[in-house]
Amino acid sequence: RYTLVKGGRGSGKSYAEATANLVETYNDDLVILFTRYTMTSAEVSIIPEYNDKMNELGRANDFLPRSADITNLRSGGKILFRGIKTSSGNQIAKLKSIHGVKKWVLDEAQELDSEETFNTIDLSVRTTKATNNITLVLNPTDISSWIYKRFYKGVPEGFNGVIDDVRYISTTYYDNMQNLSPSIIQQAEKMRKVDEKRWRNIWLGEWAT
Repeated sequence: RYTLVKGGRGSGKSYAEATANLVETYNDDLVILFTRYTMTSAEVSIIPEYNDKMNELGRANDFLPRSADITNLRSGGKILFRGIKTSSGNQIAKLKSIHGVKKWVLDEAQELDSEETFNTIDLSVRTTKATNNITLVLNPTDISSWIYKRFYKGVPEGFNGVIDDVRYISTTYYDNMQNLSPSIIQQAEKMRKVDEKRWRNIWLGEWAT
């Protein structure tokens, strides 16, 4: 049920997740709900990223992007972009009521500080028409996080594989070197020499203590 995509800066995890979401829309006419705890206009902050992926896949004509969603014109599948927290409070009730959600992606999951909020949305993903999946994409903070306590306590750093109903994917910038500029790699290596603990947290995506 759960897919945890953990990694440091420059590891390519968000790029891979966006591409995977677009490809998954071809499978059926159900909904992928993409959220961040706080989200400015999706039209400005996220839709352009997805437009880039459509063009790279050579499938831009298959999709209809709007201000807060993308529809696959071939299948009817949709990706909805929503913020959990809004200027008027949270919109958990609205997120719970979205019909036909087969996958919930919580991007920048480390920003969500309430496990109760997570549980509320998690339990609303229960369509019988597809395999339900909850994907968390995160840059780890420290071991006081509810995400660490619930999913990572006792799991070796860098683990890739499945334990019970959780798939763990760990990524670092070493996995994505061919797509990074030399100056970014230089920044990472400089930090490794100056402050290894901070480097491990920020660039290797390890939980800080």
